[in-house]
Amino acid sequence: MFNFFLKLLSYRVLFLTGDTLVWDRWVWLKNTIKKFDNSINFVDVGCGAGQFTLGINKLNFNCHGVDVDNEKLDKAKKRARVLNIDENKFKNNLDELINANAKYDCLITLECIEHIMDDKRFVEQCTKIIRKDGYIILTTPNKFFTPITKDDLIISETEDGGHVRLGYDQQMLSSLFKEDFYDIQFHYCSGYVSQKITYLYRKIFKINKYIAIFSILPLRLFQILLDDVITKLLKYNMYSICLVARKK
Repeated sequence: MFNFFLKLLSYRVLFLTGDTLVWDRWVWLKNTIKKFDNSINFVDVGCGAGQFTLGINKLNFNCHGVDVDNEKLDKAKKRARVLNIDENKFKNNLDELINANAKYDCLITLECIEHIMDDKRFVEQCTKIIRKDGYIILTTPNKFFTPITKDDLIISETEDGGHVRLGYDQQMLSSLFKEDFYDIQFHYCSGYVSQKITYLYRKIFKINKYIAIFSILPLRLFQILLDDVITKLLKYNMYSICLVARKK
């Protein structure tokens, strides 16, 4: 059934079947990279099941995906086959790219760094595969966000798939990137309306994922039309902090 809709609606179904925070990140990312020439090549580090990697490829860019979770990579490869994208674009080892001296014009890593204990080493590893003057595009939870559910407050003591820190602020990210990057810019995404719809999605998902997906579909219009306005009126903290920077 999912593959039918994936063929029918293409990559868009990957963002319409997740929570609204995923949609927000996609909209922000798409707006960020639309200024890039199509000759630019991307790598998506921490790509998971491949939503963003596949979406970028469908925008006529060349994008590879990397993730250590082989189960998620298998799902990404199956989706790639349905979308007529080369499944070999997905790799499970960042070190393999580093050792092969691979270089990319733009590295994206979305909601990944908060899962990694040694975030400084992670940034160093990512830096090695970005060309000089190339871009890094990152999102991670905003340190000052309001928890959507109590699960947002759970901090793991090991890299078990959960968050190892609550989030980041501009100062924390600047300290990680200022040595090797310049023109560091910050943005935010996912405001009040989006977070409340995601709360509803998560609650219903525990009962049935299909009911969750279809129940929030009509609410996505409110997300698109009202999220920015209401967030500003309420002075509500955005869920994700976003960074764009260029390698020195």
